[in-house]
Formats: sequence, structure tokens, C-alpha cells
Amino acid sequence: MTGPVAQPPPTPAMMPKRRPVIPPPPRRLQPSRFAVAGDMPRRGWPDAVSWPDTGIFLVLGSDAHLPEQFRRHFRGRVRVANGVAREVRGHARTSPPADAAPREHHRYDAASNAVRELLVADRTLPIVELEEDDLAAVDLVMAQLKALEAEPTKRHAGEAQIIVLAEKAARSHPTQVVLTNDGGASVVAQKHGLRSRHAGDVLAEMACANPDMDAGELWSVFSHCVTFTAPPSHARPTSDQDLRCRRQQDSCPTCDEVERSTT
Repeated sequence: MTGPVAQPPPTPAMMPKRRPVIPPPPRRLQPSRFAVAGDMPRRGWPDAVSWPDTGIFLVLGSDAHLPEQFRRHFRGRVRVANGVAREVRGHARTSPPADAAPREHHRYDAASNAVRELLVADRTLPIVELEEDDLAAVDLVMAQLKALEAEPTKRHAGEAQIIVLAEKAARSHPTQVVLTNDGGASVVAQKHGLRSRHAGDVLAEMACANPDMDAGELWSVFSHCVTFTAPPSHARPTSDQDLRCRRQQDSCPTCDEVERSTT
């Protein structure tokens, strides 16, 4: 007589295979494109009040003669946000170590020259302070700037201040222009009803107004600065020809064409 047949052990219920959780790739922000002020003539508007940011000061400080030429061309039409002045002085405050990258030394030298020629004592350009009522607007603009920035650690304090101060000044004097190399700042400024020009535009405007300025030398200055401050590539000048005013006697065809199209 045979005993009971042994039954195989029950098989556990089939469980779905665990798959490793792979996080989605981080969203890649597109580089900010520069909001070009296409309605402005190359030689600028004589009544426009301009607000340079830190990058513009660094470009100006990269050449021994540019600060004074900038002061002479823009005369009393420049305003500097206090936050921008602090940023430029901050770049000039501490010399980089000897083994730092060349761009760090270039930035330090440019900032030191800009402070010495444009932000010291009786030679300083007019500096504008924020008021208590401006702080909420600055926080809002900083949030808008950070939303366009691939580097979340970048603060954008200087750009936010000039946008807020220029927008406020536009209530009494409509023609306010932000001078910045930052594509995101130009886009946000446009949302606030402001035009923007970058360092290449500033150099071209100065050359257009002053026939003694050499376009080749200006191109060398701009090319030197690209390693530490520059507008987005699509908006940059590509040769000294982009900084040369194409004059015919007392007129500039490039400027006149823009002015005719906007009148």
C-alpha cells in the first residue's frame, strides 16, 4: 500500500518585476534670446535715459579711453542703480589669485578701471537708490529673471533694480533704455515696456556719433570681453563692420532708414 503522494510546495503569486525608477531628464532651458530694440536708430535717441548694468561697466572698463568717451557721449542721460554700482565695486574689491583663469583677471582689471573712472567721488555717474515701495517690485522682477535662467544660483539683483527703476522713471519720462548683455534681462525689460541695448549696441552708438572712434579698436575691445560678459550669440556683432557707421557726408543710411520707418 502506497502512502499519500507528496504535493509540490505552492508557488508564490507572481509579482510584477520591479523596475528601477529613472527620474525624467532635467528640463533644459533654452538660452535667453536678446530682445533687440529694432525701432531704435544706431546712434540712439538724444533724449533717452540709459541704465547700464554690471556687464556694460565691465566692457567700458576694458579700455582706458572708453569710460570718458561713454561719459561724453551720454552726458547727463545715464542713471546707475545702486545695486549695480555695488556689484561693479565688488568685482574690483578683491584681486584674483595669480593662478586664476585669465578671464578672472580681465574682469578684475575692467571693474577696477570702471570704478576709478565712473563710480568714484565727483566723477561718479548719478546713482539712484531704491525706495521702500520698490522692494516688492524688485522681488517680482528677480523671480521673472530666474525663471529664464539656467543657473538658479545667479541672483540678478542689479538687472532687477534697473528694470524697476527705469520702469518707474518712465512714468514721467517715457524714453528709458536698459543697457545689458543679459538676454533674460532684455526679455523681462520688454515685458515691462522697456527697450534694451547690449554692449555691442553701445559701442556702435558711440562710434556712430563720433567719427574719431576706430571700429577696429572697438571690435578688439568687444572680442576681448566675450570671455566674461557678452550678449547672446545671435545678437552679437560679428566683425568690426557691425561697429562701423556707414556715413554719407552728414547722414547715416542705417540710422536714417530706421528713423524713417518709425516716424
